[in-house]
Amino acid sequence: MTVGVVVAGGTLLAILLAIAVIDLRTRRIPDPLNVALALAGLAAALALDGRLPWPSALAATAVGLALWVVAEVFSRRRGLTGLGLGDIKMIAAAALWVSPWNLPLVLVVATVGALAAVGVAAVAGRRTDRLTRIPFGPFIGLGLMLTWILERSGLPTLAPAGVW
Repeated sequence: MTVGVVVAGGTLLAILLAIAVIDLRTRRIPDPLNVALALAGLAAALALDGRLPWPSALAATAVGLALWVVAEVFSRRRGLTGLGLGDIKMIAAAALWVSPWNLPLVLVVATVGALAAVGVAAVAGRRTDRLTRIPFGPFIGLGLMLTWILERSGLPTLAPAGVW
C-alpha cells in the first residue's frame, strides 16, 4: 500500500465520517461536504491513477440524474420523500471514487446496511413504519468505503478484470 493510497483513504474516511455525523444529527448532508467528496475523488484518481476518471464522471452524472427522477416520481406519487437530494448528490460524488462497474456494489451495501439498521431498530422495539426517516448518508459512506477498499486491494469486484 502506497502513501498516496493511505492519504486518499484517510481523506475519504474523514469526509465520510463528517457526513455521517451531520446526517445522523440533522438528517441533511451539507453541499460543501458533497463538493469536498467529489473534488477529493477527482484528486485521488489523478494522484493515484494519473488520470481524471471520465467514465466515473459520466456514471456520476447519469446516476445522479436517474436517482433524482426516481425520487421526484416517488415524491409526487406517494407524497413522501424517499431519497433526499443530499443523498442523491452524495451518491453522484461517490461515483467519482470507484469504477462505474462497482457503483451498484456501493448502492447494495448502502441499502442492505440501512435495511439491517431498520431491522435492528424494530427488534429493539422502536417504531418503524413508512414515515420513519432514515439518514442514508452513513450507509452510502459505508458502501463507498468498502467498495473503494476492495478496488484498491485488488480483490474481486463487479468490474471486469483489466477494464478499470
